[in-house]
Amino acid sequence: MEKLQNLLLTHGYNGIMRFGRMFRIADDDGSRTLNQEELGEAIHNFGLHLDDEEVGEIFSTMDEDGTGTINYEEFLDKLRPEMTEERKAVVAEAYSVLDESGDGVVTLEDLKDKYDASGHPSVLAGEATEDDILLKFLGRFEGNTKED
Repeated sequence: MEKLQNLLLTHGYNGIMRFGRMFRIADDDGSRTLNQEELGEAIHNFGLHLDDEEVGEIFSTMDEDGTGTINYEEFLDKLRPEMTEERKAVVAEAYSVLDESGDGVVTLEDLKDKYDASGHPSVLAGEATEDDILLKFLGRFEGNTKED
């Protein structure tokens, strides 16, 4: 587990994003979960060569509910390092700026007010709208940008 964490963290935010892509590619049956074999494939495709026993240990650690599969959230929960208090404060401050209504929910409308895509090259070239660019940006974080 530590080898995988260290590899992902050396790539920073992009490491987790890249592994997310590997996760989706390895999801052969489209279940949005990985079994142990699929997890091993994703780890290998990411460039970390672990033996079956090491993959099994990682899988067992991640599959806390014992279903025989792990979803992306279970995966991320185990790989994310703990946030420092300073980082939590920065996140809270950013969230409060985004949540203009103060209702505790950042909506797409809240983000539209803060995210300015008017200078994006695709917008300037007339190839995309500002909303298209916003949704593309949000798609980097999760696949369903209209709901959550």
